[in-house]
Amino acid sequence: MNYSMERSRGEIILFAVAIFGVWLSIWAMILVSKWLEVTAVAITLGALLGFACRDSD
Repeated sequence: MNYSMERSRGEIILFAVAIFGVWLSIWAMILVSKWLEVTAVAITLGALLGFACRDSD
């Protein structure tokens, strides 16, 4: 059985942006920066919502 799925360039970019948001969130916790954390959450949430809306088509 072949379980591999082909992903579009947009899906790969959204996944990379979500990973960047998580990475930024970790640094925000280390640096104790609430504004960096807010930015990280906004980036991650935006990427996940974009992926969800794109996947619903």
